[in-house]
Amino acid sequence: SSSLSSSSSSSLSSSSSISTWGTFGKMSIALQAMGLLLESIADQQKANFKKLPNCRNQWCHVGLWKYFTHPNYLGEILFWTGTYLAGIGSYTTPFQWAVATIGMLFILFVIKGACDTLGAKNMRNYGNSEEYLTFRRSHSFLGPFSLSSSS
Repeated sequence: SSSLSSSSSSSLSSSSSISTWGTFGKMSIALQAMGLLLESIADQQKANFKKLPNCRNQWCHVGLWKYFTHPNYLGEILFWTGTYLAGIGSYTTPFQWAVATIGMLFILFVIKGACDTLGAKNMRNYGNSEEYLTFRRSHSFLGPFSLSSSS
């Protein structure tokens, strides 16, 4: 009988913890969803563009790609940032904070490397297009908000 009451007690506490996310937790989950949506839409738009006649080897500059150099990677960053932030309420030891933070920094490092690599590839492929060069001078993965003069 005591195992039954203990079992139902833990069941009640886990179901009530779902409702205790709070505003910060819910905003973090919304950030995850927004990131996943941005990444998915960007990937689909690029795939659709590349299927068009004579566009297979062309620079994609439609939809979200008209505003961001890498909207799919921006979505990825938003998703993982939301994941990291949503977990903040559960970090109870310095070790958990360290592992989560190192993991987040590693993800950002990998995505930055992917953006740099793809940016160099795009420059090789489309660097003879004045339209592309103008776009690159005025946009970054954050859109028309360049992080540096060399983006």
